[in-house]
Amino acid sequence: MSLLEINNVCKHFKIGNELISVLEDITLTVDKGELVCLLGVSGCGKTTLLRLISGLENPTSGQILINGSKYKIKNKTVNMVFQEPRLFPWLSVKENISFGLKGNYDAELINYKVDEMLNKLGLSSYKNEMPYKLSGGLAQRVAVARALVTEPELLLLDEPFSALDSITKKSIIEDLLILWKSLDFTIIHVTHNVDEAIMLAQKIIVLKYRNSDTEFFDANLAYPRSPESDCFKELKSKIIKSY
Repeated sequence: MSLLEINNVCKHFKIGNELISVLEDITLTVDKGELVCLLGVSGCGKTTLLRLISGLENPTSGQILINGSKYKIKNKTVNMVFQEPRLFPWLSVKENISFGLKGNYDAELINYKVDEMLNKLGLSSYKNEMPYKLSGGLAQRVAVARALVTEPELLLLDEPFSALDSITKKSIIEDLLILWKSLDFTIIHVTHNVDEAIMLAQKIIVLKYRNSDTEFFDANLAYPRSPESDCFKELKSKIIKSY
């Protein structure tokens, strides 16, 4: 069943007297529980599409439906992790993660939910640390924990691992896959890294500049995936040729 439907969506920006087209007639669906990666050259509108899905931007034309209805950001159906962790510097790790739960649950349940998420993402020993003391990888783990603790149906990831070293990135991706399988939510992940997309996704969408001939690839590979496997290399070659 489709969680997300994007129908003939266009997004234009006006800069001075010039009208800039970022997205043109994008149509796609994402099923519940699916893990989708968006690839494409810089400027093709990947981040803009995430912002439209999240409700941070409105489309110029077309329609975006979540669970069959227009989405309003206050419904908490969707949460987003950005390129930068965007943690509140005056709050501890645990306070950052619990921030979105306050007012919706009693203190005991908040503590339980946050402690559970800290444990799942290997952050328990850092719960009282302040953000300035964290490495980039730990800070992004906190950002992911803060997004997931609210139990969104759809998690949007806007290149949150792009600045991390390969070992840290691999570790976070492995933990994210475990959480995705156990918590039953949907992910749309933007990346420039083809290997990263294949490591994660069930479906890969390659957006083109001006969105002509958007291409879709099924990544029907068993987890965990190895970049050295023939199936991985074959899919990577097809995706690169589509650019």
